[in-house]
Formats: sequence, structure tokens, C-alpha cells
Amino acid sequence: MKKNLHYNDDALAHLEELKAKDPEGWKNYDIGLQTFKISVLLKQFREDSGLNQEQLADFIHITKQAVSKLENHGEDIRLSTLWKVANATGHKVAISIKRTGTVHPPASRHSRGRSRRVRHSRAQAA
Repeated sequence: MKKNLHYNDDALAHLEELKAKDPEGWKNYDIGLQTFKISVLLKQFREDSGLNQEQLADFIHITKQAVSKLENHGEDIRLSTLWKVANATGHKVAISIKRTGTVHPPASRHSRGRSRRVRHSRAQAA
């Protein structure tokens, strides 16, 4: 039986349609949507297991404020914390990584500066 999630499935479907029309403009949005889903699911798991935030915090050895942050801003959740929450609420973590076909290498100003210095050093050595 599918549980009623706290976000609207119709709204998500509409956002997916908009994303399909302009995939480049939605890259950062997609990351935010995925972290929002994780936060919503964590809260739902806790509520479905009959625990309040303080009880869950005690069970997995974090503060109540940390539980609140996970449920409202789950963008930087550690995998170890995710596994603890899942275990405490009777769930199992399954992670799937799929190839998108597009590579997005990081453009770091710091790394570009290093490569210039390396070339400069080699030129001086010659």
C-alpha cells in the first residue's frame, strides 16, 4: 500500500514536465528536489514509526535539533546518519547511481591556477 507523501505528486509531475522543456536550466533545481524528497521521506519514516524527534535523536545519538535539520534541510546528510535513521525506523537504505551520459567536470579556479604553475615550472626547467 502506497503511503501518502507530504508533497504533491501532481506538482512534482508538472515540475518534471517543465524540466523536460529546459533541462539545462533545471540542473540545480533537480538536486534541490532530490534532497527535498529525502527530507520528506525521513520525516515520514519517523512519524510512521511512532517516534517523535527527541526519541529518534536519543536512539541514533544525535540532538533533536539535528533531527529537525535532517527533516527540513537534508541536503548534506551523511550516509552513516541516513543508515541510522533508516534502521531506527525499520527501513533499509538502497542507493542507485545511474549514468546520465553527460559529464560535468568541476570548473575550479584553484585547480586552473595550479596547472599554470606546473607548466611554468616545466618551462623554467627546460
